[in-house]
Amino acid sequence: MKVKIKPKNSKNEFFDGILTGTKDVIAGLRGQRKLTCRKVTLPSPPTPMSAGVVINLRKKFNVSQRLFAAMLNVSIKTIQSWEQGLSEPTSSTLRLLEIMQKHPDIVKKDFMGVA
Repeated sequence: MKVKIKPKNSKNEFFDGILTGTKDVIAGLRGQRKLTCRKVTLPSPPTPMSAGVVINLRKKFNVSQRLFAAMLNVSIKTIQSWEQGLSEPTSSTLRLLEIMQKHPDIVKKDFMGVA
């Protein structure tokens, strides 16, 4: 069975990217092209936040539950649930809360319009 490969001028950018990457790897394995390897250090996962920490963070910004929910793009029920200890923020929300803790100036400027 023959596999027909689309020509380079195809309109499928995803396929073209895969094809280019595959050709580069093959050329590297044959010694025809130098391959590079990068070491990337990723941040550790965010630590869970207790209800008290979430409440204190919201109070630090002096905002209502409704506004805090809008800032995080979650429902007010979600904020209430976190603050009552019934549920915990997801990892992506924890990362945003972590950034809010570490860089309150960015939050005040970008979310609250405070210079």
